[in-house]
Amino acid sequence: MMGLISEVLDAANADYKALTGLAVCVGPGSFTGLRVGVATAKALAHVLGLPLVGIPTQEAIAAAAEGGEGTRLLVIQHARRGHVYAGLWQRSNGGAVELAAPHVVAIEAL
Repeated sequence: MMGLISEVLDAANADYKALTGLAVCVGPGSFTGLRVGVATAKALAHVLGLPLVGIPTQEAIAAAAEGGEGTRLLVIQHARRGHVYAGLWQRSNGGAVELAAPHVVAIEAL
């Protein structure tokens, strides 16, 4: 994880001193992946003395998706065993507003 963070900082021609805060996705997602990500972010925030904010994974995806103001987005993530996490979002003010909370649903039912 730390190697990837270093690669991202290098690609941005930045270093840890350039950071003013940290964000970490808090799910839904892989339990182990979320634990590793949150633990890494908490440790970095503590060591660097930076604020840390948790962002729902689907909100981050919806906010980064293409589409103008008012565009509705169905965000779907793999959840294993024939299921997905599905949430409905709408682009608003450069971000995304949740219209229907992400929940686990069988792919066939979706």
